[in-house]
Amino acid sequence: QGALAVEGVLGYYSAAETTLDSRTAEACRLGSYPGRSPDLLIITAPFARFNQEDAANHGTPWTYDTHVPLILLGPPFRPGRYRARVSPADLAPTLASALGLTPPALATGRVLIEALRDQDARH
Repeated sequence: QGALAVEGVLGYYSAAETTLDSRTAEACRLGSYPGRSPDLLIITAPFARFNQEDAANHGTPWTYDTHVPLILLGPPFRPGRYRARVSPADLAPTLASALGLTPPALATGRVLIEALRDQDARH
C-alpha cells in the first residue's frame, strides 16, 4: 500500500495480483519474463517520471514507451508501410516464415504475411 501513496504511481502488477485494468496488466504480463523480471512491478501513471532527465524509460506499458518501428528489409519482404498493430512476439514467426523455417515452439506471435512477398508463406 505504501507505494500506491506516492504521487505518480498508478498501481502494481505481479503474477498473482494487480491493481491495474486488464489491458495494462496484460501489457505488463507480456513484458515480463519469469525468473528474470521482478516479482512486483510498480507502474507509474502516464507521463509521470521520477527521473526528469529521461523522456522515456522503455519500462512502462504506455504507447510512448512501447511504440517502436519494426523494419523488415531484404528479398523476402515487400516494400511498404504497414500501420497495423504488431507485437515483438510477431518477429520470430515472421522471420522463420521468411526463411522457410518452423517457428520456435513457444512462439505466440503471428506471421506478418502482409509484409512478405510470398503471402502463402505460412508455417
